Amino acid sequence: MNVLLLREPSEDGPDLYETAFKTAGYNPVSLPVLETVFENLSTLSLIIRQGPMNRGVHGVVITSKRSCEAWGEAQTDMPLDLRERWTRIPFYVVGEGTASALQHAFKGNTDDDLVLDIRGQHSGNAATLAPFILEDISQRPATLLYLSGDKNRDTIPRLLKQGGITLDTIQVYKTQGSSSFGEALSKKVARYSKGNEPWWIACFAPSSTLFAFPSLQNHFSLRDLGKEAPGENQGDLIIARIAAIGPTTKSCLEDDLSVHVDVMAPHPTPEALLEVIHAYESGMLDRKYFCVNVSSQTAYYMRASSVCSACNFKDAFIPEIIHILTKMLPTEILHEIFLGVVGYDNQKSRLLPLLQTCRVFYSVARRILYYDLVFNSPGQIARFAVTHGNTKGPTIYPRTITVDISLDLEHTTFTELYNLFSTCFKQSSSSTKRDKDQDGMAEEEELPLDDKGRILLDSLSLRLNSHTFDPNLNMIYESLVLVNPRRFEWTGRDPPHHFSIAIVPRAIPHLFNALSSYTNLAQLKLSHLSFLSAIFPEIPSLEIVHIGQATNLDPLNVAYIVCSPNMQKITQIRIVDAYKGSIWGLRLRRSDIEKAVLGELSFISNPRIKKQLDDPHEEERAAAAERIRGIVTCEAQNERIMGGDRAETRVLL
Repeated sequence: MNVLLLREPSEDGPDLYETAFKTAGYNPVSLPVLETVFENLSTLSLIIRQGPMNRGVHGVVITSKRSCEAWGEAQTDMPLDLRERWTRIPFYVVGEGTASALQHAFKGNTDDDLVLDIRGQHSGNAATLAPFILEDISQRPATLLYLSGDKNRDTIPRLLKQGGITLDTIQVYKTQGSSSFGEALSKKVARYSKGNEPWWIACFAPSSTLFAFPSLQNHFSLRDLGKEAPGENQGDLIIARIAAIGPTTKSCLEDDLSVHVDVMAPHPTPEALLEVIHAYESGMLDRKYFCVNVSSQTAYYMRASSVCSACNFKDAFIPEIIHILTKMLPTEILHEIFLGVVGYDNQKSRLLPLLQTCRVFYSVARRILYYDLVFNSPGQIARFAVTHGNTKGPTIYPRTITVDISLDLEHTTFTELYNLFSTCFKQSSSSTKRDKDQDGMAEEEELPLDDKGRILLDSLSLRLNSHTFDPNLNMIYESLVLVNPRRFEWTGRDPPHHFSIAIVPRAIPHLFNALSSYTNLAQLKLSHLSFLSAIFPEIPSLEIVHIGQATNLDPLNVAYIVCSPNMQKITQIRIVDAYKGSIWGLRLRRSDIEKAVLGELSFISNPRIKKQLDDPHEEERAAAAERIRGIVTCEAQNERIMGGDRAETRVLL
């Protein structure tokens, strides 16, 4: 069967789409539809030379390979130091192909080892990427550089604007129809058509689809939206089935062209496209279920996503749907669908009917229940510890733990966390391996431990207050030292414009002692704290530091983080609304930190901190100051109603 791919095949090696379809027994026919002309490359080159900090952007959004190529063209012959600055902010893309093209374009013909921080490649489409960006970027306001073409839809700009993110948009290419497309299509159809055998037409983007449609109508019988499919060729027209890549292209076909879409691939990958076409042709399911409805970023496959939202799952999940979900879809996709059931309000009780449906549903839903734990009171932690500790069945260990506790309930929090970490997350010698059942699902997981026997977590997040006169402050260290997270966060419960202290000075030594024991920690975020005489701990594995709403933050304390020989993995230090003294005094500026290492120490009041750095030579001081300029940003986001060090007109200090 012929599969017409409305795209340009890869020039550097075998085309992945053609290879995938040939391997599966199809005859792929690639046909370029559009020609691309770059625009505004000089402007883009100037932006790249400015760097993200001077441009005032916190990330870059790229949704097409052409934009990646434009970036590569604009940075041609650019020095390494100018390119390196862009590795410090995230680049958001819609698919693995775009991610690969971006890294390739960024590297160009150089032999350096610079690697971009690329995120969102799992999203697959703009409607899914935008919510991912909103969740990934916690700061507001924020500005992202957006490389667009002349026919980009408003999905990403609209959703990001609604979420409080501003786009610095630059059009870097325009597309125009290929003058030879009609003639080339006629030759391909004449060469590969075989009697009444239908074709598949894979539409990759709205712009190429709109241009190709008139020529396609000259050769193919396309089913109108809402009408039955023709049973045989209509005269000289060949029956064609339509496959759309992503919801944006599907919407273009249905809304703009009134064409029925037979299947939709949720991700722009050869595997996703081949899977939906092959499943349609093999009759693995009733075809009325197969056209995907992606109305939110969590609804990935079929009408199963809406079926999952039904009140009574046992009645709603007819045997055919259960067969589709358990036998055809990988468990990773089931996981995403079930996350849609949980929803943004994290109502995990909605998963209870799924636990009673079948073994596969039970295994996937159970992992969602335990992988990401959220506690809202010390009593809840205590009840979980008792229940989890007494469970004799299969064990699922958490990946992330969030503790979000109100003001009146905080005094026993760390005691309960100590009980949780010290009693529950232990593994007997008899269960050191994963035992899988007949369906391949792990019944018992190996507890991830470091070399000190501490449980490894992806993230530990605290949103609570400590108290100066709490007699149990030592439990902060006693509890936190029992885990080893990759990401640690402790913030206050007040909104950003309410300046308050959540981590009091007496709590900081206990916290810093625990942090200094972490060997896996890469990202650290602390806010609503008062440093006073506290010295930042040495954490060799640390890569990203965020300090927000801090008082009494000595510039040399930050300089020590940057210059410490044991913390050279750090690539970013972001300081937001931090003050050298009280909030009525001066904000901390990057120039203060530079002065600290250059020897202008008259304004540094803490002699203990001064002793942490040896007196380097002038060249070493200059190198340290340059490193500070490269990785440290000081920002002003929130103002007092009146008074204080005001910075209304500036974000970066």
